[in-house]
Amino acid sequence: MIQGLSIHGHGVEAINLFNKMLTEGIVPDEVAFTIILTACSHSGLIDEGWNYFNSMKQKFCISPSPDHYACMVDLLSRSGHLRAAYELRKSMPIESLAGAWSALLGACKLYSDSDLAEIVANRLLELDPQNPANYVLLSNIYAAAERWIVVSAVRNKMRERGVRKIPGYSQI
Repeated sequence: MIQGLSIHGHGVEAINLFNKMLTEGIVPDEVAFTIILTACSHSGLIDEGWNYFNSMKQKFCISPSPDHYACMVDLLSRSGHLRAAYELRKSMPIESLAGAWSALLGACKLYSDSDLAEIVANRLLELDPQNPANYVLLSNIYAAAERWIVVSAVRNKMRERGVRKIPGYSQI
């Protein structure tokens, strides 16, 4: 139910249900924390997200997984706290998949931070060098900043590595 509320944009209700679960003595597991952190992320509930993230370690003795960190990076990124998201991502004790980096790169585009985008993209391209979305997103960030020479360099790197974006289409 908590996940359903989260998916449909009812973050506050998801938190209320999660808190009711805690009040009734039900101990959340790793999956429950992933769901509630996702709900906080999708609803922009930063303080609540931090509280749950910290309580999973301190109160419930659950070590955060890469998914938990990715949720927190996503939460911070979506809400414009890009540097905090970057620092949290760097502090992760476990190397994760590219998901947390991708969320941060997307937020760099949203908030027009081409300097951080460059740092994040370089790490992301190390982890996932054949994903064309990473190159395209970085190229678009540079284009928005009118850094055309760097846009060209990113596109050239795609060609050199044989990475191609499949054009999108609609059947509507």
